[in-house]
Amino acid sequence: MKLPLTIFFAVAVVVPLCSPWRAVAGAPTDQLRERIERIQKICTAANARPEERRAAVVAMDDIFDWPAIARDVLRTQWELRTPEEREEFTTLFSHFFALVFTSKAQFGQAERFDFLAESIDGESAVVRSIALMRGGDKRHVTYRMRLHGNRWKVYAFDVDGMNLIENYGAQLQQIIKRGSYGDLAKKLKETSAALEK
Repeated sequence: MKLPLTIFFAVAVVVPLCSPWRAVAGAPTDQLRERIERIQKICTAANARPEERRAAVVAMDDIFDWPAIARDVLRTQWELRTPEEREEFTTLFSHFFALVFTSKAQFGQAERFDFLAESIDGESAVVRSIALMRGGDKRHVTYRMRLHGNRWKVYAFDVDGMNLIENYGAQLQQIIKRGSYGDLAKKLKETSAALEK
């Protein structure tokens, strides 16, 4: 199972989704920037304690709409799952994804995040950004967000042209097709446990 590697290398072309784009930051950009910079500060600290890493993982809940992402990841397999399995998968996948996203291999390679523009259409928004990596490389990242109360949350995002949710979904669905949902749940638990060490 090569899931952690996928998030590093299957990461984006920025696609124009909504218009008009606004260079002036609004609520979606402001909220996203604050959350990402807070997590990056923890993840890149040389002397970060285990409890701080756990806090960064928990803070991912403020960024992502996990129920929507879990449903999109499993797609047709979602409809075949029981309510208990859906809840379990949402918990397992969100924890796994947060561990990968907050790892030093991910955040530790980024020197700065520049937020370029946003487009808001009712309760939906698209935020375009660039992650400036050590060594001079750039990653173009597009976040798709929805409004939940007074909070904007990400339900999908592209990195250098690839939709990461779809990419993970293809891998996870194959695990179920080749075996069972139980196999997938076990693999996510094992992978998360290894990432926590």
